[in-house]
Amino acid sequence: MRLLVLPRGGLANEPSRRRIYQFLPFLAAEGFHIRVIQPGPFDVLSLLNKEYYDLALIEEAAFPNLPSALRKPAVRRLPKARVLIGEDPIEPVLEKGAVSVGRIVEKPSQSGEEVLYLPPAPDWLRLSTIQRKRLRRRVVWMGDDSGLPALHAVLPHLAIVRQEHPFTLVTIGAAPGPLPMDGEYHFAMPPDEIELLAGLDFALLPVRSGEHLSWLDRFNLARYASAGLPMICGDHQELVDGHAASGAGYIAEDETTWLLALRKLFEQPRLRQSLGERGRLWAKHERGLRAQAPRLIAFLRQTAARASSPNKGEKPACKLLS
Repeated sequence: MRLLVLPRGGLANEPSRRRIYQFLPFLAAEGFHIRVIQPGPFDVLSLLNKEYYDLALIEEAAFPNLPSALRKPAVRRLPKARVLIGEDPIEPVLEKGAVSVGRIVEKPSQSGEEVLYLPPAPDWLRLSTIQRKRLRRRVVWMGDDSGLPALHAVLPHLAIVRQEHPFTLVTIGAAPGPLPMDGEYHFAMPPDEIELLAGLDFALLPVRSGEHLSWLDRFNLARYASAGLPMICGDHQELVDGHAASGAGYIAEDETTWLLALRKLFEQPRLRQSLGERGRLWAKHERGLRAQAPRLIAFLRQTAARASSPNKGEKPACKLLS
């Protein structure tokens, strides 16, 4: 099966790297012949007219004009299917018949499309090599600007526990501003992700009920679990559900529960280890690449078969998934 991949950017692009590139080795191992073309000054429609592909996987942010162009008669026969990897649940605003912009449809049955949603999937096999044998007194928060209010809301709780258990708060992504404790800031995840994660005791995902849970928060839930890193999470329903399934830490919704969870994780090394192992097992079977890739492979094959031309001897048009 010939697959054309049009990603948002190269390996330096975080969303493309986490959402698309890491699935390609699994597709290749299953017999997909893959061509990856990064955004550039070329005509995609001309390419599709010259070369035949069974499927195309497109990040529309890199090719914003492609959906409307593909409604032309020459390429009208498109399957109504989408692959969505870790996107936020935002209903797209599109003209009828357009190819999706790559967001989760909250009510896909009403859209007439078949939708495969894959939660953000870390490389479990690589992250599972991390081992922790002693307290490092380092806690991590990673997020974008939308997550700063949730972080700032729990800083007073962290400051109280810091008086009993001095620690460094490692923040990655959005700059948190002044902290009431020792801090270490990284604009992005350092190249040696393994080294950084190995030097941490636990992670914070303090998103509260009613607040925005970003793609990065979803990915970090699986990344921390894969790395055997216990977590303290806010009471956002998706985090509550994730912890109910994984058992990888604590849900904290007020000062009392935050202080209790923080003290337990600092004071009980066996608890940190057992919570980390529970999370690692959950990530292996539910959220890792090797758990998600078979779903993607089956969905692509089914879509290609369903969208093949009914006319004998006629090649089907390029099938587009976004």
